[in-house]
Amino acid sequence: MTRRQIILIAIVGLVLFETFGRDRYERVMEVHLDVIGGLLAKASSVAASGGHLAPNDLTELLYPLGRARGFLVTYDDHADRLSYEQFAGLVEAYAGLIQSIDAARGDSSRWHDFQPTLASAAADIQQQIDETRRTVVGGE
Repeated sequence: MTRRQIILIAIVGLVLFETFGRDRYERVMEVHLDVIGGLLAKASSVAASGGHLAPNDLTELLYPLGRARGFLVTYDDHADRLSYEQFAGLVEAYAGLIQSIDAARGDSSRWHDFQPTLASAAADIQQQIDETRRTVVGGE
């Protein structure tokens, strides 16, 4: 094999590797967006029906937060992408909402007062999810 062929194979390999990495980034981010969106809808539904979130519901909300933060660390080489920046922002908004839920859920009066805030904050984060999904699908 000539030196030129080796260089060509190396370049093709790097291009394929980069393409695979980009596709994986997009697919994994979309899974995170789906999970966070689904859990927000569930929490909003419970609150809208007048229900309370149980401790295991809070655990359920926290797990994808940890995974999403892990995603940001794993894919920090994509930090210059708009979708990464948007995702980081919505992860922090989601974290703040979880903290607020935790603070309110133990007291019936606080929980009752917090329910409209939960619905509004969840809608805002869902909007961020939708915007991030459009950006990542668009390749940004």
